[in-house]
Amino acid sequence: MDKLTLKSFIKRFSSGYTIRLLLVLLTAVIFALFATDRSISTIINKVLLQEKEEMLFGLTHQLDNALKGTYNDILVEYGAIDFTREDKIKILNNELESITDLIASGIDGVGAGYYSKELDAIITYGPEKDFAHTIGQPIFEGHLGYEVMETGKPLVQQGDLVRGKILNCMLPIIRDGQTIGYIWANETLKDVSSRLSAVSNQILILTFVIFIVLYIAVMITTWHFNSKVDLLIDSIQVVMRNPRSRLAEMQGPLASVVEGVNNLLDKAFFFKSNNEYIFDGVLSGILAISVEGEILLANTTFRKMFEISEDGLIGGRYKEIFPEILISVISQGMNCLKKEYPSDIIYKGCIIEYFYNDVYNNDNEQIG
Repeated sequence: MDKLTLKSFIKRFSSGYTIRLLLVLLTAVIFALFATDRSISTIINKVLLQEKEEMLFGLTHQLDNALKGTYNDILVEYGAIDFTREDKIKILNNELESITDLIASGIDGVGAGYYSKELDAIITYGPEKDFAHTIGQPIFEGHLGYEVMETGKPLVQQGDLVRGKILNCMLPIIRDGQTIGYIWANETLKDVSSRLSAVSNQILILTFVIFIVLYIAVMITTWHFNSKVDLLIDSIQVVMRNPRSRLAEMQGPLASVVEGVNNLLDKAFFFKSNNEYIFDGVLSGILAISVEGEILLANTTFRKMFEISEDGLIGGRYKEIFPEILISVISQGMNCLKKEYPSDIIYKGCIIEYFYNDVYNNDNEQIG
């Protein structure tokens, strides 16, 4: 990138319009990114939890099918129907722990087990190597397992339970219309959150990529638009130097602007040309000076009278172009509130009579 292109690049992208546009875009995309992340995270969290619930309830049904008959049927088979509570729990645990261990070992982070309503105790809790210390313990007061056994309806509970913050799915064990306990399968919410976090990170990355693409697209569009604006400004500057020239034709949204300006220039040039023809047809010399001392008009007679070239005349400063005698006359006319009419000067042996007229605009303000 050469110096001119780099300078143009910096100029365009440091302009207030470009900065405001990009800031608005940045704000909009950040807001959209945050809102999208929150809404999608909520949806995904809900979907993940529903998926987990279905999976965990599937495990409880497998455990329910694996329990043939009732707990008492197992105790009768072992001749332990009259044993103590502790001995009954040991026998039931020895019989069922391999089943819960098998179910729990299939999925990392999953715990599963049997609960006895009559014994009010955890019979098994797999993986046994992690939760053997819970065997024989009752669930705490307020645990929804009691509601499951009371109502005979499956329930889902989230919160701090035996193994911490978990998603716990509980299925009642119903035999001959009687609820004899419940089966559970659970997973820690930390595991659920880690999966949700992984998905959320992917969404954030995707959203960031979309933002970068949009940002680049806006930068390219802005660059293209600003290049058109720069071209329009250059054309206007050319017109200012050469009233006969016109703005360069353009495509796109600026085309109508260029067409309208060129039409105005054509009309202005038409009226200006007619005025020039009229002034040039006058036998007297005519000179118009702005209040700032800029030469606005000098007809052909005036230029011939003082032998002044047309080149660089219009728009120039009279004090820098005219001879001293003419500068004195003009300065006197601009500084005097009350004009004296007529007066004369002698220039190169000729007597030249002159007089002043103030020029006012439509708001009655003096302009020259």
